[in-house]
Amino acid sequence: MADKDPLDDPLIDAIMTGFKENARSVTKDIISGIGMFDMAAHLTLYIGLLVALYTVLLMASGWYQLGQVYGAVGAFGSLAGSVAFIGLYLWLRKKHSTLKKKYASLFYLFERLGVA
Repeated sequence: MADKDPLDDPLIDAIMTGFKENARSVTKDIISGIGMFDMAAHLTLYIGLLVALYTVLLMASGWYQLGQVYGAVGAFGSLAGSVAFIGLYLWLRKKHSTLKKKYASLFYLFERLGVA
């Protein structure tokens, strides 16, 4: 028995027809979704920098008692959290950049239309 090609399924034709009928909104949604990666990246960067800033300020003011175990754990835990946020920022920026390059032709066409 020959293997049936999954792309010959009538459901694929129905999906493609749906994409063709809604091409403008699908494209707009793709571009909007890619833009959300940029927004999320910047938000995580701001949170990471804010956590790092307040941790350094609290360490400088003596709030975190670095001579005690609980103070050192709290301070370095907060700094580790800020490093994690900044790492997430870098990952999201890379994802945004990759998707923006992948769909550069859509961005270009939407900019020419004045929609993006």
